[in-house]
Amino acid sequence: GQTPLLHAIDVETDGACQLGIHPDNMSLELTILLLDSGALPNDAAFQFAERSYGGWKIVSLLARYRVSAEPSNS
Repeated sequence: GQTPLLHAIDVETDGACQLGIHPDNMSLELTILLLDSGALPNDAAFQFAERSYGGWKIVSLLARYRVSAEPSNS
């Protein structure tokens, strides 16, 4: 099944599209809430974000959280 994070991405990008808002100008409040709560972006989330509506803002956001979730070598 799909993760809550993937559903959030879908809801926010679809909502923006239906309102005629480009995905790079949409609100990401729900996605950020889930990421701040510990949701980790997986490959499926990245693939969906990259192909859905051309939302590079959300791909960039997921990348920041993926990097911060990886253990450091220090």
